[in-house]
Amino acid sequence: MVHRERLAALEKGADLPPWPDESPSRFDFGLDSLLLLSGLIWLAIGLGGMFASWIIVSHPMIQRIPDAVPPSIALIGVPVALIGVAHLIVYGVRRRGSR
Repeated sequence: MVHRERLAALEKGADLPPWPDESPSRFDFGLDSLLLLSGLIWLAIGLGGMFASWIIVSHPMIQRIPDAVPPSIALIGVPVALIGVAHLIVYGVRRRGSR
């Protein structure tokens, strides 16, 4: 689009329009989009880790290790999930503040 405008200006003999500072990108994520995406990813990884470790703890047939895994291992995903929740809270606060 920028090139067409500049070519049209050259053909008409008019002054060239100023060159844009940045070219638009299809993958231009704003901070809000980045917070939402990273929050959902962290939350999914944390919940997935908790679910997977809960399955391992609750079904001893899956465990192929000599010692029993402590049931508290199922909480291993909580810190990761909380990072995701924190991202989503910041995303929500930013969205509410921009209205």
